[in-house]
Amino acid sequence: NYINPQALIVESVHNPINLSDQKGNRHSLDYLKGRNLCIVSSIANPDSFKKTILNLGADISLNFSFPDHYAYREDDLKKIIASCNKASLRTIVTTQKDAVRLSILESKDRDIELLILKIEIKITQNEEQFLRRLSAL
Repeated sequence: NYINPQALIVESVHNPINLSDQKGNRHSLDYLKGRNLCIVSSIANPDSFKKTILNLGADISLNFSFPDHYAYREDDLKKIIASCNKASLRTIVTTQKDAVRLSILESKDRDIELLILKIEIKITQNEEQFLRRLSAL
């Protein structure tokens, strides 16, 4: 392992902002409070996504975690929908990253609401230096 003493260390936090559906309708984060739902993601840290949803007061009955950058197949979508129907779940929450690849879910089952959790990244340490380096590129 090599250490670069000139490397800039930047710290950030991820904060949930709101929810939206595929049509662009927005909901406050309180919309999830007390809801029984399914979450679907293909991100590097699915536990962080799950924790965020739980912290918003939702109850997660089903959790589908796929490998990072996963290309959802028709069979995956059918399994998700069938599992939601069997569990009487009408709400699926996913990440912004996964939303485009999962948009077909709503066209497959119009009774299932697909919500996208919008996240804001806020730099908490060394923002000015980070932006200076970016502008120098």
